[in-house]
Amino acid sequence: MIGAAALMSLVLPSGIGGAAPGQPMPSLDSLVARAKALSNEINSLNEQYNGLRIQLTQAHTETQVAERT
Repeated sequence: MIGAAALMSLVLPSGIGGAAPGQPMPSLDSLVARAKALSNEINSLNEQYNGLRIQLTQAHTETQVAERT
């Protein structure tokens, strides 16, 4: 029983919900707005990643052509 309590204290160190006491819960609208902002940021970073991956592939191809010549 003591081991289970110790394990739970490691898994949930700051309480059940992990929220700081005394702080109000954010509204649903603010959570939705934050989720949309994060989704837009993810999409933007994904586009940047894909563009850089294409550039890397092109650079590898150019390197192989240069090594052959």
